[in-house]
Amino acid sequence: MDLKVNDLISGQKLITLSPDETVESAFQKFHTSRITSAPVLENSQKIIGLVDVLDLMALLVQIATKALNDVVVGESRKMTTDDM
Repeated sequence: MDLKVNDLISGQKLITLSPDETVESAFQKFHTSRITSAPVLENSQKIIGLVDVLDLMALLVQIATKALNDVVVGESRKMTTDDM
């Protein structure tokens, strides 16, 4: 088979993230572009990583299961099965 990777992506626009972009912004890009991953570009040129929806979900689970210690910070209380 002589199919090349370029043939798989022809006509598609590359959606990228910047290192200083917020997690909320990344979720928005994933949702509006209907994608599940994107490269992170430094200075719009050098790829420094790849973020996917599982990375974002893991971060949310980590934050959501952290006990609330400081009301000002606004972290979630510890999740229990009743919260599901």
